[in-house]
Amino acid sequence: SRFTKDTDFCLSWFPDGGRPGLFAHGFDPDLEASVIGREVKSWDVKGKGRWLRAQIDKAHEYAAEVKQLVEKGLVNEATDLYDLTKDHLLGLELFGDKKAENLLSAIEASKGRGLARVLYGLGIRHVGEKAAMVLAEHFHALDRLMEATEARVQEIPDIGPVMARSMLEYLRHPSTTRLVEKLHEAGVALTEEAAKGPKPFHGLAFVFTGELSNLSRHDAEALVRQGGGRAASGVSRHTDYVVVGANPRSKSQQAKKLGVKILDEQQFKKLLRQ
Repeated sequence: SRFTKDTDFCLSWFPDGGRPGLFAHGFDPDLEASVIGREVKSWDVKGKGRWLRAQIDKAHEYAAEVKQLVEKGLVNEATDLYDLTKDHLLGLELFGDKKAENLLSAIEASKGRGLARVLYGLGIRHVGEKAAMVLAEHFHALDRLMEATEARVQEIPDIGPVMARSMLEYLRHPSTTRLVEKLHEAGVALTEEAAKGPKPFHGLAFVFTGELSNLSRHDAEALVRQGGGRAASGVSRHTDYVVVGANPRSKSQQAKKLGVKILDEQQFKKLLRQ
């Protein structure tokens, strides 16, 4: 199994290492895992499938333990993680007292990460981390998203017809509705609170390119969204600012051609403080 070196921990499984739009929620030790996040980003229980990524430091170090949980039949689907007890873990050779407590604490903490991480953790085809966040911020609750029409979802910036169709087919599949019911029963948050505070970027679209020295791309885009703006992936005439870091790609050239205002990292931070 492969883990990323990030911290969270959210589990979602898909066969053959792929990400089909609809897949079973069962867990096979030989399935490829996909993890969400970097520094506590998505569901915080990282491992062989995207539910194992819930705020656990160095989650990749649990690869062998998670595999053992699956092979022993203690984890067959994502929601089984929330039924684990310390006695379950201490009955396995790879778990000592401290490691068992750490894993259980991480699983408990994963319940409150919010809708964006849940959506990303589900491993829905075409729905990446940014799209998951945009959808969560727009609908605020999973049940509202599941009830939305395809046309309604497509009205959201950066959500195209392919993504909308794939996501809604997945969310409305019987196996998904059963999974969602179990997550709700386990106490997992399926909502996203609206960002509070001033909205200095309301109506503005930002694009980031290159490497920022003091902010990750994820954090910079999150600041834009918190300020009421939109973090887009491509430059167009509708882009208001392109923030350029070290080793920028073609986006900075595109911005110049289109007359879009270009900011460096310090200028972006200054804009944040205004």
